[in-house]
Amino acid sequence: MSRRLAWLVPALVLLTLLAVSNYPDLAGQALPRFPLPRFLAPLLDMVRASGRLFWPVAYVLVFAAILMSYRLPRPRAEALLAVVLAVQIIDLSGMAAVIRAQSAEAGKHRLYVFTPDPRWDRAVAAARDVTFVPPDATRDLSLFQEVAWRATGQGKPVRLIYAARDSVGTIARLKLELAAFEAGQVDPDRLYILAPGVKVPADAATRLARLDNVPVILPRGALTR
Repeated sequence: MSRRLAWLVPALVLLTLLAVSNYPDLAGQALPRFPLPRFLAPLLDMVRASGRLFWPVAYVLVFAAILMSYRLPRPRAEALLAVVLAVQIIDLSGMAAVIRAQSAEAGKHRLYVFTPDPRWDRAVAAARDVTFVPPDATRDLSLFQEVAWRATGQGKPVRLIYAARDSVGTIARLKLELAAFEAGQVDPDRLYILAPGVKVPADAATRLARLDNVPVILPRGALTR
């Protein structure tokens, strides 16, 4: 069996290296990073969420382990599979508890949990578009999702998204917009959702408000509503 699968080894090794990438972590701890050669970086930029490339490797390993278990005497194979099943259940118990806790909110049939204040809709309606400062959708994904739902429901664009990897052009644009904000250039028709501790430019201080304890800079149209 090992000989029949040996021809897959080069592909599996390559997929594993791509999955580890040049930003390896081990048990949540960052390992030393290393830069990619200039000629290689553009070629690999198209690889999104590279960790998923290990899935085919994992499937092959599971398949090989199942085949090997069939070659064991029945009592030994049954004992081994029982131990593996117990380990799997224990390993997944923590994740299952987190998923149950996160999905329990769905039973309350509430669309907006983090942004129930009706002023959100009025603020979005008065804005030309919506953004977050800093422009990071994953910093508070639940808040981002609810604001994005409200914005898209009114046909208002959100200037960033939650993606596996942003394009080079998007990253450059968001950096320029953040630099402009930090320099005091605040678009009067944009709704800004601020992270805690973000310094508000003096010219926008009169438009600073809190919606559901979230600091925002309202678009000027919202002040007259």
